[in-house]
Amino acid sequence: MSLFMIRIQLPSPSTAGDYAELRDAMEKAGASKQIVSDTGRSFELPHAEYCLESSLSIGEVRDRVVSYAKKVDRDPSVMVTEGVNFSWRLQPSD
Repeated sequence: MSLFMIRIQLPSPSTAGDYAELRDAMEKAGASKQIVSDTGRSFELPHAEYCLESSLSIGEVRDRVVSYAKKVDRDPSVMVTEGVNFSWRLQPSD
């Protein structure tokens, strides 16, 4: 299993409702708006960024994310990175 960080940007004009719909679709797909530290503490990811643990390839993850995002907007921008180590300064979610 790999950990992927996903960033999605919907073209302008986009509404808060569009991003809420996107968040719902991504959460149904197994992505999370939170990242968990080695100590088990959860942190909220920035706007329109998601974390996903999956056995899919990075290209397969990208293609699936694009298909979910296209349900909200026909031309989303999507970036997926695969990583082992992450470092952040985020707000705790708990």
